[in-house]
Amino acid sequence: MSLNLEERRRAVERTLERATDFKLLSGGTHPARAELEDAWELALQSPRLPPPWPQLVAYRLAHVLMRANDDRQLERARGLFEEATRDGILGPMPHVYLLATLSRLRSELPGDARRVELDARFAAVFNKAIELTKNLPYMRGRSSEESYEDASIQHGILNLLELSAYYLKQPYVPLEGVGGAYRDLGLGDDWFLVGPDPAIAAIRYPESLAVAELEARGEANPGAVLFRWPNCPEQPTWKAPGDKWRKASDSQIRLVANILKPETRSRLSFRDRIVGEENDRDDGVRKDARYRKIMSRTKEKLQELSRRPGADLIQPGVRDDIPLLAADLVVIGAVSDEAYKSVPAN
Repeated sequence: MSLNLEERRRAVERTLERATDFKLLSGGTHPARAELEDAWELALQSPRLPPPWPQLVAYRLAHVLMRANDDRQLERARGLFEEATRDGILGPMPHVYLLATLSRLRSELPGDARRVELDARFAAVFNKAIELTKNLPYMRGRSSEESYEDASIQHGILNLLELSAYYLKQPYVPLEGVGGAYRDLGLGDDWFLVGPDPAIAAIRYPESLAVAELEARGEANPGAVLFRWPNCPEQPTWKAPGDKWRKASDSQIRLVANILKPETRSRLSFRDRIVGEENDRDDGVRKDARYRKIMSRTKEKLQELSRRPGADLIQPGVRDDIPLLAADLVVIGAVSDEAYKSVPAN
């Protein structure tokens, strides 16, 4: 039975989770490889899954191949790590491991032109790894002191140990049981996508991966309105088709995100997610008025972004009165879990 894109995306994500579970068990490398080979096939089926999914599967599968210490797999591992470095969306770690793989390949070659080629590739990959490292969230000071320690100690030690094993061709078995699906990339906290298909919101992953997939889906849907909703104090943004990112109202983004991913079937509860909880100073009449104002301004903004003035782009739900977007309006967003769960200020 063939799977649609969202089903394949979810299947790949689940396979990555299972492969990680195998990695947490002693001697789990071989079953992890079988899982990842299946995920690799799913990722490459036409239409190819958008970033970051091919890069993530390539990165995990390349690791499994390197742990086997089989020189016959070096060229394939190199190709997979090259795929994992595409667009830099996984950060610097794929580049670092690509260096290890290139070093292994170079050591197997006689002194010929191929070694010169690999030396040039070393320099390019190394410089890119430095550039990406400087742009990691905790290197830019965006994360807390606690997250900095987590990234520098847990990720650093694990990565260096793995790297040493690859360079020195040491057995990997003593390192099995460490790591996770995305944590070792050191890319930040949980984000998810929202869009016309509710299944898109089932996966949580780092911000940079969510934004990369958002951009890829925007390219595949040139008429779509895109948005990003980070947690305060960062500013949410909109993007009209073919335009640049622009600042957006938090309340308008909150409304659209909750329409695409409603957490309640009650109209009043939905309203409260947009305008805030009840309190003694703020009765339901005032809250209804604020909700209608946000609704009106959001409709106007969507008309502007989609270049459809006068269109009825937010419509009442059929039974529960929770609003819906017009069926012919495609809106896709990358959402911070913290922002989505936050309580709006009254």
